[in-house]
Amino acid sequence: MRAKYGIQDSDFYNFDETGFMMGMIRARMVVTRSDRINRPKAVQPGNREWVTAICAVTADGHTVPPFLCVAGRFHLAAWYSGGQIPGIWVIKTTPNGWTDHDTGLEWLKHLISKQKRARRANIGCLCLMGMRAIPCSTHLPDACGVVARN
Repeated sequence: MRAKYGIQDSDFYNFDETGFMMGMIRARMVVTRSDRINRPKAVQPGNREWVTAICAVTADGHTVPPFLCVAGRFHLAAWYSGGQIPGIWVIKTTPNGWTDHDTGLEWLKHLISKQKRARRANIGCLCLMGMRAIPCSTHLPDACGVVARN
């Protein structure tokens, strides 16, 4: 498949998502039952938010800027001021800070349109999705409509 589509190491993307819980923990709180002596369990007070980061790297070591999913409906100016988040990172609001099918597809569109095109225009790439290799092009119809080929 690599020879047929001209796929190089820079065309292999390994990506994953990871979630982070953000919150303020006041004084440490430990709750134990009598049968859990010397095995305490820390409890988070409940004032927390979830953030998901989708990260990727190519087989030749090129890293793709993170795609962050934060809970909310609107982008906040504070996210972009002060230089705390680099301008090349992507921030997407979701109802709960998690990813879903649409968010994953938006990330894939971003990867193909921005990252892939900047590195090697008009060259195919290999998308490994669900343990299945799917050849795809940088010019996917309908803005990255992914079609599985058996």
